[in-house]
Amino acid sequence: MSGEMIKTKAIVLKEVQLRESDKILTCISGELGRFSLSARGVRSHKSGNIAAASFLAYSDMMLYSSRNMYSLGQSNVIESFYPIRKDVIKLTYASYFADILMDTVQENEESNNIMRLLLNTLYYLSKDEANEKYLSILFVFRLLRYLGYDFDPCDVCSECEGEPADWFSARRGSLVCRKCKDSHDVPMTTQQTGLLCRILKLPLKQAFEYKPEQDILDGVREISARYLTTCLDKRYTKLDFLDTL
Repeated sequence: MSGEMIKTKAIVLKEVQLRESDKILTCISGELGRFSLSARGVRSHKSGNIAAASFLAYSDMMLYSSRNMYSLGQSNVIESFYPIRKDVIKLTYASYFADILMDTVQENEESNNIMRLLLNTLYYLSKDEANEKYLSILFVFRLLRYLGYDFDPCDVCSECEGEPADWFSARRGSLVCRKCKDSHDVPMTTQQTGLLCRILKLPLKQAFEYKPEQDILDGVREISARYLTTCLDKRYTKLDFLDTL
């Protein structure tokens, strides 16, 4: 209903400058899913909403609904995630997460699990000792599960159910054996399979606090990127920039 006042906690996924002092924000909240927000006057240093209208800012927001989008009333920043925004590597990963959510979170759709995943990811990403590669793998596989792409890293081939599973099939969303693999599948080591088991089966907090072996992360990150591309039919290229550093 036009003019309705709504209170929610939201994170800014995207900001677009508009005219001299305004912005259009794309945000995510547990109750509203993805939504667009008109933030008038927030580019002025006098605005009380200037901090809340920044990329990654997590805030209590008072919104006013209108025909096409919400308008920002008052706001109170809960967490700015400033350590992420001042580090080019952390910022690149955060932008990668935001791009994926812009495509996958629906408007006016309850998204509490996804919101919780994002908040935890940003919290651990903001730490000095953050393992960005591991966080990106965890984020992708957990998010895809919430979206309905339920990958099961079982020990036995999902096709013949008789041979050990040591090949990753993005198309089938499962592990298969050497006999059942096709040309698009990639081999996985026991250590890589074990990592995916922990990511998907541990409680969320324990999964975030798990310390993986560094030497297996590159291969699993490539697998997560392949799986993401297959599920969403889109290749996300933000992390390619890091390979040039």
